[in-house]
Amino acid sequence: MSQQNPVPNNAGSPANPISTTTSTTPIPKARRCKSPHLSIRIDNPNNRFSHLSILSAAALPPRSLYIATYMYATSDSPPWALYLHENAQFGGTKYRNPSNRSWIANYGQASDIRMEEQLVGLYRVAVVRSLHIVDEVIREEDGRPCHLRGMTGSIWLGRTCERLKEEGLMAFGSWEGLSEEVCRFSGQHWESALKGLRPRPVEVASSCALTE
Repeated sequence: MSQQNPVPNNAGSPANPISTTTSTTPIPKARRCKSPHLSIRIDNPNNRFSHLSILSAAALPPRSLYIATYMYATSDSPPWALYLHENAQFGGTKYRNPSNRSWIANYGQASDIRMEEQLVGLYRVAVVRSLHIVDEVIREEDGRPCHLRGMTGSIWLGRTCERLKEEGLMAFGSWEGLSEEVCRFSGQHWESALKGLRPRPVEVASSCALTE
């Protein structure tokens, strides 16, 4: 396996060199979950609290991609993020739209994301061969932030996951199915997030193929 390039943290990086054609990725619909402030609770007999949840952040598998879920106060599309974990020494890069009302690129290094306030949990969706290529695909929309009317953080995340799938960097059936899975995961761990319990749990997406 070739040496991995470090993930850049500069949001103003040039456009993705992988493809010079305009993506035909369909625009996913905004995902809506029931508001946890309406006492959301999903009782699932198969719910598993991953063994990773009792380990330190250093135990996160290197070169892994996660959907990070955060607490929110309304029934609007949830403020999810992508988190690209490099290794225990560096941590990783978080790609998030904080307002969830408009398309605003907000990337930054996270050394111990599982201790963040408002974080509900991490849902592992991919094992990454090249951190650099995944970072480039995620940043494809940087140069055209307002080209789609109604773009929000959750729509951007669905669109980005579909692009990663097109490039062979993620493997899942449909964004609708994956997003429903993430909603269930978030609902299962919402109460412990409200209580401020840390570190936050980690689970592996059942609908994603994680092999390299």
